[in-house]
Amino acid sequence: MKEDKKMFPFGCMPVATVDGCRMGQTRSQMRYLATRAGLYNPKDAKCAYLNDNIMDQWDGVCAASQKGPEAMGPALARLLACVNKQMCDNNSTYVAGNTVGPADFCVAGIYANMVDPKTSGTAIPAEAKAAMQKCYDMYPKICESVKKVLENPKLAAYISKRPAKAQ
Repeated sequence: MKEDKKMFPFGCMPVATVDGCRMGQTRSQMRYLATRAGLYNPKDAKCAYLNDNIMDQWDGVCAASQKGPEAMGPALARLLACVNKQMCDNNSTYVAGNTVGPADFCVAGIYANMVDPKTSGTAIPAEAKAAMQKCYDMYPKICESVKKVLENPKLAAYISKRPAKAQ
């Protein structure tokens, strides 16, 4: 039991290890890594708000995914509508401006892990993937943003090398 507490800092997954430090909580991990990569300035209050706003919506998609892929449709539609509105309101390429940030990783991550036939797992039925693809297709600006995020050379190299697994 004590080993589990060392392995899982908050008693749950996911866990990322960076420079020997085990980190729990997905949003915190994304903020940390984006900050460290110079993609996110947590001292910029508007940038932080815009990213957190979308990551809060992303939590709803994650919760819906626990109920099954068919439950994700409405949550994903709400998320993408908010992302699109935010991007249009700010005339930006990404969620919080013209630089990729942690919320963009959330939006691209759903696509890569649950929709894209090249990178998503096999546990999601084809009809559920098609329904989620239709959600993305409604928003060309988001599709372009997702494409740019996933084509980042370092991220693309990681995705191509990670082991295939059912989602």
